[in-house]
Amino acid sequence: MTVFTFFSEAYANRCNPEDVDSLFSRFTVKNEHQIIAKVLKTRVSELCQNYPELAKLAGALKIIDETVSSKYWKFSQTPSQYLEQRVKEFNFLSARLSPACRNPYVGAYVVRRNLGKVILCKNNAITRMGALQLARVLIHEARHFDGPEFSHKKCHKGPYALIDRRGRKGSCDDSIEKMGSYGVETMFLLAVKRPEATELAISNLFTRFNQLPFGIRETALVQSHNGELFVEESGKFTKVADGYDGVLGVINNTPHVFQSNGRVKDFHFFKRSKTPISIFTSLFENGQLSGAKEDLLDVVYSSKMACILFKTSFDCFDGRAQKASYSLEKIKPKGFRKINNQVYLLDVENRAYLLPDNSQQLMRLTEEQFSQMGQEIVPEVLTPFKKRIHPFLWSETIEEIWQDFN
Repeated sequence: MTVFTFFSEAYANRCNPEDVDSLFSRFTVKNEHQIIAKVLKTRVSELCQNYPELAKLAGALKIIDETVSSKYWKFSQTPSQYLEQRVKEFNFLSARLSPACRNPYVGAYVVRRNLGKVILCKNNAITRMGALQLARVLIHEARHFDGPEFSHKKCHKGPYALIDRRGRKGSCDDSIEKMGSYGVETMFLLAVKRPEATELAISNLFTRFNQLPFGIRETALVQSHNGELFVEESGKFTKVADGYDGVLGVINNTPHVFQSNGRVKDFHFFKRSKTPISIFTSLFENGQLSGAKEDLLDVVYSSKMACILFKTSFDCFDGRAQKASYSLEKIKPKGFRKINNQVYLLDVENRAYLLPDNSQQLMRLTEEQFSQMGQEIVPEVLTPFKKRIHPFLWSETIEEIWQDFN
């Protein structure tokens, strides 16, 4: 079963007669268990109007057909041959006929006793799915036909290890070497050789294997005073990005660079781009902050509270946009630090001031009370670096893959 948590590709609803004809020549296609009759090419657009999912499926198959074997694809067959050997039929089902399809995040699944038949859910997942997303789904589901040893395992680490509202964990493979459904899907995405496919593949490598593959391990990400980013490991520093104008922070365990112009660049292997964080950007634009853009020192950002530090003040906002502002006349700040899962404001004398969990608690403190909360900690050795984030998952192999395809 393939469950989606995000969608990276918008689908243009085109209906190519040659692609649809190729689909019907190789597979049985059903809608609600009824066979969709093959028609003349001149009537394909009419067919796609009646069954809009056909164009998506045909587009996905075209991507698979155009993907050739590479060093990442571990089978002697091409991806197209791999799929055709295992899949004979596609059946589009609605939630009315399939309980599994009532989950809006389920895109497809197979029942192994019905060998060769792939169920595609006509719900939000497949509606929002692009051709590349659907192509990866087809390769993923085909692997399940090879036997129960390729069934999913519960995730032991990463975002999918979190228990959902139904008390269930997400699905993973134990390792990439076992080449389960996520392993085959990931190798296929790397073979596609498109930047958007590489993003999806690297996302899988970080999140879908209980044993982290390709040498991925915990390191630290540090930022120099001129904005360059380095991976730090056992005293060795590897440069991974040129100068970033801003301060290094974290959102949902992903490093971000908060820029003085109010924009945010997220820094991760499967997405290094310029991304506006609406709340952060609007605070600057609307003049709601106590400091000037050029005086920005640090940012801490979580689901509970966001705090923005300047040279002589800081502001904190909670999810209801309630604001707490403090002047730092008696404190010379250096930055925010996370110590034992709690956020502290650190000064240049290595005294740490614990931030409450939310801005309401912070507002109850006077500036005098806050300035007296400092406690000495072990001195930091950051020179010549101004910020350090740990842990940061990293691998030389992943870095090479990213550079190859971008």
